[in-house]
Amino acid sequence: MHLFAFADYQSPPIIHLQQYPSLQEIKQFTGGAELEYSALEFSATEELLSLSTSPDYLLTIWNWRTGVKLAQCETTKKPPVEISFNPNSWYDIGILYRDQINLYTCERQNDKYVLFERPLTLELFNQTVAHNQPTYQQTKTKQSNPLRVADVIRRFPSRFSFTLVDSTIGTDQGTSVK
Repeated sequence: MHLFAFADYQSPPIIHLQQYPSLQEIKQFTGGAELEYSALEFSATEELLSLSTSPDYLLTIWNWRTGVKLAQCETTKKPPVEISFNPNSWYDIGILYRDQINLYTCERQNDKYVLFERPLTLELFNQTVAHNQPTYQQTKTKQSNPLRVADVIRRFPSRFSFTLVDSTIGTDQGTSVK
């Protein structure tokens, strides 16, 4: 079964889960955003991750088979670059911003789920990290090869225990760092 999810622009928005190629609607998810969503992401198992935009900036984990909202928390109030589940464990989530990475761990006790946040500023690396943006110096020299966040994480593996999936690596490939 091939699935895809999208959110409409009504207020409050609804996430629609549909089967491809039949476009049959499987589920609808409500209550994860006040105005709109900035990102949706599937885990390797049965979870769907949503991140809303201003004014609430809510990170929500849903079970897409049952439609149940598993956990929800407020996040950093700025636009994300990328969100991702750890491919090896849906309990670990990462949100990449221009100047920081927020790591979330979802802990379960019986039927209750709670999200815990660990923000990591990119200043930890004592380097300027550009994400798909050339620096002024690179623009002057006609080079467009910015240092990617994934490269920095690979250089400083002791600071991370998270798997980052980076679209610059290739489709469905990730690098596990510990």
